[in-house]
Amino acid sequence: MTKIVLNGAGSVEFTKELLVDILSFGELAGSTIALFDIDRERLETAAAIARWTAAALGAPATIEPHLDRRAALDGADHVISMIRAGGHEG
Repeated sequence: MTKIVLNGAGSVEFTKELLVDILSFGELAGSTIALFDIDRERLETAAAIARWTAAALGAPATIEPHLDRRAALDGADHVISMIRAGGHEG
């Protein structure tokens, strides 16, 4: 199974749009999607939306939220960095 890490997944809208693109490919629909962010609240929101998105698409993806970067990256096949330069205010 393919493991894809979204590094900086707290950007909920971008995470959702990217997941729609990724999970629309049959080869990736059953992937493990590891979401990493340092902000627990944003990460929990992103994970809930990611699970909803996968279900809406009928994709059997596994969604794993992580606050620990190393745990998220363990066994990764692909890593997408979504960290905004300069961080996020507010």
